[in-house]
Amino acid sequence: MLLKVGQLMFILLNIQSFKTETYRILNQIGAGGAVVAALLKAGFVVSDEFRSKVACENEVINLVCHPGQRVAIFSASFGRTQYESLQCPQPLGVQEETCMMDFATETVMQLCHGKRRCSVVANSTTFGRPDPCSPDSKTYLKVVYTCELKYI
Repeated sequence: MLLKVGQLMFILLNIQSFKTETYRILNQIGAGGAVVAALLKAGFVVSDEFRSKVACENEVINLVCHPGQRVAIFSASFGRTQYESLQCPQPLGVQEETCMMDFATETVMQLCHGKRRCSVVANSTTFGRPDPCSPDSKTYLKVVYTCELKYI
C-alpha cells in the first residue's frame, strides 16, 4: 500500500503526539528514572514545552533549540484565518478572509525537522505554490514545534 506524503506525515505526527502524551503521563505519576531513561532511549519526547511562532508576510520565523536538541515540527499553517489574525492585521479596507496553503506542515517539516536551528520565510515562494489568498490580503505563517534530544 502506497501512502501519500500528507498521510505519512499525519501518521508520524500522531505517533509523536502519542509519545509526548505517554511521557507526560509517566512524568506526572512520578515514574522512576529508569523508566524515563528507557523512554528516552526509545525516542520519546523529553520536553513537553511546545512553542508557537508567527511571522507576517515576508518576515522570517527562526526556530532554535539548545545544543543537543533538534526541532520537531507539530504543525504549520500559511495564509489567513478570519478569527486568528490579530498579529498580522489586514491593510485598511481589505476584508478578512480564510485562505490556507495546502501542505504547509509537510513543507516546514522538510525544511526544519531534525535541525538545531532553522529559518523560514513567510511567503508563497517558500511553499512553491501561488499565494492562497486574494492579492491585497496579508498572509502569515504560524509554526508550532518543540525541541527533542538530537538522537531522536
